[in-house]
Amino acid sequence: MKSSNGAILQTTLAPLVTRTNRAAWEAYAEANRQWMLDGPPGVSVQPQRRLLQEVPTIPPYIWKLSNGYYGTPQEQTGPGVLFGPGNYAPVWQQEPVPVNTTTNNAYVISYDLLSNPEFEPTYQTTYQNMALSLSPAMKANDIQFLMLGGKDPIVPPDAPLTVLMSPIYPSFPSSASPLTKDNLVGVLLSYFDWGSYFGNNDLLPANVDGVTVVVKSSCNNTFTYQINGGNRTSFMGYGDLHDTGYDSMMVPNSFRGGDVKGCLYTYSLYPSQTFESQYRSNVPAVFTSILVLGFLFTIFVFYCYNVIVQRRQNSVKEMADRTNAIITSLFPSNVRDRILKDAEEQAEQEVLKGKGAKTRSSNGDVEDGSKIGVGGVGGAKNKLRNFLDGEEVGGKALGKPIADLFPGTLSTHPRPFKWLHGCQCF
Repeated sequence: MKSSNGAILQTTLAPLVTRTNRAAWEAYAEANRQWMLDGPPGVSVQPQRRLLQEVPTIPPYIWKLSNGYYGTPQEQTGPGVLFGPGNYAPVWQQEPVPVNTTTNNAYVISYDLLSNPEFEPTYQTTYQNMALSLSPAMKANDIQFLMLGGKDPIVPPDAPLTVLMSPIYPSFPSSASPLTKDNLVGVLLSYFDWGSYFGNNDLLPANVDGVTVVVKSSCNNTFTYQINGGNRTSFMGYGDLHDTGYDSMMVPNSFRGGDVKGCLYTYSLYPSQTFESQYRSNVPAVFTSILVLGFLFTIFVFYCYNVIVQRRQNSVKEMADRTNAIITSLFPSNVRDRILKDAEEQAEQEVLKGKGAKTRSSNGDVEDGSKIGVGGVGGAKNKLRNFLDGEEVGGKALGKPIADLFPGTLSTHPRPFKWLHGCQCF
């Protein structure tokens, strides 16, 4: 029998035998070993049974190992356990059938489970509490001989196995005839493989590896597995072997459920470096670098633009300073201010050129911007030349005179004077 996820490797039925009925039991076992060839009623014959040509042989007596776990098989001549309704618990029916197909020998039959130091404490817990009990974790190598006739290893030799032991009573309890712990007639053992339990539950996608599982029990057992995708597990060893750098990411859980006695098992899940590496990528760094480079490029463009504008402004400022210095050196302050004011008015007229806007000249007259060509940009040079020559256009002065007129000033110079663009010169 196997569990749906393959964690139960084998199931064993072991009746309780006393010293007084031991001989009768040994005779019964020899006479009824046909079950190993036929299989349980209603159950399809396993491939291993098809290889059997005759009923396998079994030991003629209840037996044990000379050193408990190991040693030479020998007849159990001791008194057995001294508590409960039985002294011995010989292996009887098992599924899969415990036959070595090479030797056609089912020597594990009639092995006294209570002679094994691993099983006796669990049996006592089951007997006292009348409930399912969990044993401490045992190395597979210590109980490998109990499965498949001891020929083919099922799990790694050092992998931990736990025995689930259930009590068997002659009838179901009722109010009329309640059961007591001394009504126990046998036990049912299931060999539980932790590696199969964690590996056959589709816990991870097929492409995800590296989840660490640390299993601890109240019976001072600690061991570690690594779960990988595709129902693959690997036994890492005994003790807590997870990467302590991921302690804050631990996810706790409990294996024990219901009215279960014996060892309490808990397990904790941790990520590992292998798990983390599958989610590390340089894509975020690449996108961040691109974004930073974009910002740096934008800053560089603005910087270059700022330098160009600053240079242009410095050039204009230098030219203006030189012009102002020349004007300042040639003309008094009142003349200089008028020249600059005329230049500003000229600049305004140039901006409004072609827009048909009307502007007001320095002498107060309103001029049409579309006709500035006469005295505007195109005529600026002519205007200056006419001004210097004292000429007029259409009988009207082209601009306001730069020099001031002082009519109250008398001159005794005999030379006649003339008007120069509204300026009285001598």
